[in-house]
Amino acid sequence: MSHRKVFICFILLQLVVLIILTIGQIFISVLKVRLVPFLSNSSGKALLVESRVGDLIVNTSEIKASSFLLSFDRTNTGEEKLPLTIISNRGRLGNQMGTFATLYGLARLNNRKPVLQPYTATYIGRYFKMSVPATESLSETNYSLPAYKIGRYIRSSDVTIPKQVVILRGHKTPNSPTFYDFVRYEIKREFRFIDPIDHYADSVLHKIRQKFPRIDTFVGIHVRRTDMNKVLLKYGASLPGTNFFNKSMSYFISKYRNVTFIVVSDDRKWCKENLKHPKVVITPNPPSPAHDMAVLSKCNHSIITKGTFGRWAGYLAGGETIYFKPFPPNHFYLKLNPYELMYVPEWIGMS
Repeated sequence: MSHRKVFICFILLQLVVLIILTIGQIFISVLKVRLVPFLSNSSGKALLVESRVGDLIVNTSEIKASSFLLSFDRTNTGEEKLPLTIISNRGRLGNQMGTFATLYGLARLNNRKPVLQPYTATYIGRYFKMSVPATESLSETNYSLPAYKIGRYIRSSDVTIPKQVVILRGHKTPNSPTFYDFVRYEIKREFRFIDPIDHYADSVLHKIRQKFPRIDTFVGIHVRRTDMNKVLLKYGASLPGTNFFNKSMSYFISKYRNVTFIVVSDDRKWCKENLKHPKVVITPNPPSPAHDMAVLSKCNHSIITKGTFGRWAGYLAGGETIYFKPFPPNHFYLKLNPYELMYVPEWIGMS
């Protein structure tokens, strides 16, 4: 073999070794990944976002960080997953879902086994095909159990909850998507409606299709009024008027073909009197609020007002969501509940 051929072979061998070493380093670095919370911008690129609220620095975790990264370096480690539970609350459907999702997300972050308090498990179990069991032994009334206090949204310390902790306390009605949106598809899988509710929602939409056969796009609208009026007045705000709904509907009409709006509400009388549009359908009173949520979850896009029920309806539906912004910038309420941490970042806020 000539010296030229020997030299070429030597160069090629070095290149092969270099490629193997590079791939090995990348693989090792991935295995060492500790999941830190991310936000995704509109281009889909992950951005580490740090937000200061009061004296807390919050690394929010969001949107398109898939559960694959969570399981890639934490599954099949040989470790037995320790149980982790969360205190229950006496709120309604949206708050119960928020408690469940927060536990699920923080358990996934910390490679723990989520278990629910009996009250939450019973409440959620009426409506969803969830896989998370209840616990009798780790009772929330046992204050000797090692606890960890959570806040209104995720903090960097929530990624490393001490192993001895078995119960999450602190904020009683956690609803920020920063706690769970990094496992969005798993959360949606847990919140599959039981068959009777699912069939009910299908039948409602089927009847609407019979009335409007040329429907390409369903946009669900949740109009919460009644008790929410008192809540907003407490903070110097008010319920959305027809201007918000007209502006939101115009957005979808300008962007999608053959749009029909599906309305659920705790005040259907107000909706009939104020949401007068040829393609607005006010749904009949449901057997339960979960039946209304199931209808909204099957829509392509969403318009929601204030409250956790609407947030979850938009979350389960996917697509584009427009939410009502009752508070102006720099309002004192937003110091504790900033829009960017309480709503999914790609959602659109309108006033």
